[in-house]
Amino acid sequence: MVEAARQKDEGTGTLLRRFGEETGRSPLAHLQASRVRRARHLLETTDRTVAAIAATVGYQDPGTFAALFARHTGHRPYAYRTAFRRMAGTAGTAGTVEPVTATRQVTARQDGVAGRRTGGG
Repeated sequence: MVEAARQKDEGTGTLLRRFGEETGRSPLAHLQASRVRRARHLLETTDRTVAAIAATVGYQDPGTFAALFARHTGHRPYAYRTAFRRMAGTAGTAGTVEPVTATRQVTARQDGVAGRRTGGG
């Protein structure tokens, strides 16, 4: 972000503010959501281990990845895969696992989960 700010000849704070205005979230939140989206796809379409998927999407620590994944989806990675496959098997087509509700996200934030830095980034 600092390099991008230099190239645009504006401060990092301005760039972060503009990013937030355009996307509705911070660059970190955007990156994490992108990684979780990719992980969901890999959990749905491959038999790779959770540790391998964590590494593929950019997390060295599978535990950090699993906690972030659960915060975004409401399911731990293995449970997500199991539920997805169960739904896909009964529907005969690719199923989807119900994402975490807005109420649950708010509760997690109130518990301080969303505000904690998880690293592995």
